[in-house]
Amino acid sequence: SEAPIVRERRPVRLVGDLLLPVREEVLPFLRMRRFSIEDIRIEESARLPRLLLDPEAMKAALLNLLRNAIKYADPKPSRFLVTIGAHRTDDDGVCIFVRDQGIGVPEDFAEKIFTRGQRAPNAVECGTVGLGLGLVVVRRVLREHGGDARLIHSANPTEFGLFLPRDAIVPDDISRRDAVTS
Repeated sequence: SEAPIVRERRPVRLVGDLLLPVREEVLPFLRMRRFSIEDIRIEESARLPRLLLDPEAMKAALLNLLRNAIKYADPKPSRFLVTIGAHRTDDDGVCIFVRDQGIGVPEDFAEKIFTRGQRAPNAVECGTVGLGLGLVVVRRVLREHGGDARLIHSANPTEFGLFLPRDAIVPDDISRRDAVTS
């Protein structure tokens, strides 16, 4: 069995502690493609609760998704836009999402891309380097937090969701559905 990725969980503000720092961290990748930080938008839903997460593991998962969005972007810079954000789910959990206008994922690969060594054929065809490990790690991080990672939309836009259960919410914030600032 592999060693756990998730180690120390602590209260985390989604926007201030996760989304903003991750957006800053991909700046070198953006510049390599001649994109700017303004091309990654943060969509704030209603006020979100704090979450009990391993911030480093969750940042690694989000960084993987953002780097993929940049790597598999449409080559026309006028079309590049990535939106990251979060919202409450129907079961009172939280979904963090990454939405882009990239090459998409063929529908028959929606689950396969979360399997070690699997890459969608269109990702291979566009000549990008990859081992098919990144999304495996993303899903593992979410599952170790009691949640899951899923492909929500396969194209136009492509959207990945990082789903966290209700028990990932800081206990003081559970009853206050929109209680905490981001």
